Amino acid sequence: MSTTTTDRALHDAFLDLVCDDQDLVDAEFDELIAASWTPPPPAPRAVPEPADRPPAESLTTAADPPVAGRSTAPRTRPARQRSPPRTHGKGR
Repeated sequence: MSTTTTDRALHDAFLDLVCDDQDLVDAEFDELIAASWTPPPPAPRAVPEPADRPPAESLTTAADPPVAGRSTAPRTRPARQRSPPRTHGKGR
């Protein structure tokens, strides 16, 4: 047997031995990932609500008051485009 064939057979035997142990494969994988990635930054600290202010959950914006001059009915056709303002001569 040549050295290349012996090396290949030894490599294949070692690879079979390592891959047959799933716990070893999982541990090695976890180590590789841990070494490759930096840990995440710490979570930001929560800022407490001031005592004189209601909690954010109690504030609702779903029912905003209607704007004067605008209909609250759903629009069934597209809005018309306005024409440009009329220009008046210099004498007016």
